[in-house]
Amino acid sequence: MCVSTGAWRRQNRSSNCERRDAFTQCGDCARPLLRLGSAEQLVHLILDQIADKWSILIMAALCRGPMRFNTLRREVVGITQKSLTQVLRRLERSGNIARRVIPVSPVAVEYSVTPLGETLD
Repeated sequence: MCVSTGAWRRQNRSSNCERRDAFTQCGDCARPLLRLGSAEQLVHLILDQIADKWSILIMAALCRGPMRFNTLRREVVGITQKSLTQVLRRLERSGNIARRVIPVSPVAVEYSVTPLGETLD
């Protein structure tokens, strides 16, 4: 699985990828591809998704209750709007947080921790 794009690729079909130890480098994006099969490698992939500095701080803030984007940005001191957006999207894709659109004018978005995200507590 290509870590940066999430695209599945077979190692033997991609002539641009060269073999490395536990990882194979993707010729399209120069990011590592994970060879499935090792539990240790899968744990490494999961921790890469949720264990960075901003993800932990965002999850800690959302554990206190649902928050809108700007409230969350004020809670997590030092994070840029771009970083917050990227981390929220990644956490939503992985199923750790839920995004709810509130139909008001202007449209508001609220983020909350899912039951899967609560298991990380």
